[in-house]
Amino acid sequence: MTPKNPPPLQMPKFGEPAETKEKIGIPNFQSNREYESFFQKQVDDPKVGSKRYWTRLLNYCQQDIRSVDEIKKHIQDVKDQKHERYHEWETRKQKKEGEKSKEPVQASSSANPLAPKDPPKPKQKIPTFVTKKEAMTYFYDRLENEKSGAQKTRMRQYYNFACNPQNDVEKINQKIKSDRAENSKRGQERVQKKRDAENQAKEGQSASGAAASASHGKQPSK
Repeated sequence: MTPKNPPPLQMPKFGEPAETKEKIGIPNFQSNREYESFFQKQVDDPKVGSKRYWTRLLNYCQQDIRSVDEIKKHIQDVKDQKHERYHEWETRKQKKEGEKSKEPVQASSSANPLAPKDPPKPKQKIPTFVTKKEAMTYFYDRLENEKSGAQKTRMRQYYNFACNPQNDVEKINQKIKSDRAENSKRGQERVQKKRDAENQAKEGQSASGAAASASHGKQPSK
């Protein structure tokens, strides 16, 4: 039997999650050869996404004998350009969605009324950032690797906020802090409402139980 040809590797579109959910970090190597070998491994591995990203880094190492400092600077430059392109892509997407939102939308009859309305609490706490670039990188990585749709939306909002030239690192940290306080407040309110409902149900059961006991205790008159 002749072996079947493997399917061609699909290049992920920019802004879409990579083929693997695992975050691949770049170690601090000591030579050009080590970097070149590492980048070649990512390009050859079919399970690794973002092939254009790894190919670009590999080509840079192969073009000339680069120093370690030059390679590190190029890696950061590529990441910065990736952030800028993503922000442009996201801006165009939001503009199109804004135009669509003006059109009347009919509610779907198949919507589940029991589906939770509030997004789930994040498992990973957002840190306090030192630089604007650090915040942009963090939210971009979270956006690519989050599986939850609600969390993706949340990370996209933070990423766009961090990319805005008018927002410095202090504004970014302040927004995270205020959002966290607001979410905590909402969570406490939900817990309190749930407790109140449970207490009311118990009181209702106790009242009905007492009434039933009183009715059974009465003896019929002869």
